[in-house]
Amino acid sequence: MRVGEDSHITTDENYGKPDWYAVEIDTYRCNDCHTEFDTEADAKAHLRRKYNSWQSRYVLPGIPGQPTDTPGRMPVFEEETDISINDLTIRGRPDKTNSIAVVESGIDGLIETSRREYTIPENFNFDSWEPLDGGQLTYPDGGTRIAKYKLASAIKHLSRSNGPGYNADKFTLYDRGDEPFLLATYGEGIVIAPYISASPTEE
Repeated sequence: MRVGEDSHITTDENYGKPDWYAVEIDTYRCNDCHTEFDTEADAKAHLRRKYNSWQSRYVLPGIPGQPTDTPGRMPVFEEETDISINDLTIRGRPDKTNSIAVVESGIDGLIETSRREYTIPENFNFDSWEPLDGGQLTYPDGGTRIAKYKLASAIKHLSRSNGPGYNADKFTLYDRGDEPFLLATYGEGIVIAPYISASPTEE
């Protein structure tokens, strides 16, 4: 999609549409998130999800109100595996530190067993965000229950289909007590390991 000097918007006819017949290799890999797939069907399903996500989130650059640039470093995730979270078993791809993981299946169970939920603040303004400023996301001793840099990395990954920006009001952080948090948007999610403190978590 291009904006010409005359302000007219033009779109390549096949932009965003995968050309399955151009694939001549036996392995399939997403150039966006670097996930590899064993079958063509899995790759197609993944790309359809990405394309639908792109359609629902795309915004033209330079338009007033464009979301702020997403902070944080882009995480790198490993191969998919089973992850046990208390009585739940989900499928996910953890990062090298095993502190965050992309949820591939089981996100509904995580949402259903959450205690409360939060909307991410505009402009990633966590320094004045009440939940992390003595609120429910802090321990009685003042320590935070979730690392800001992990939350930033999760937002960065989940914002990748929306270019350099993110829409804060489209993200929901699910608080699951002493179990991993869940950051979700558009049906995708990342679990984030909480900080452990000697102080009990306030209900």
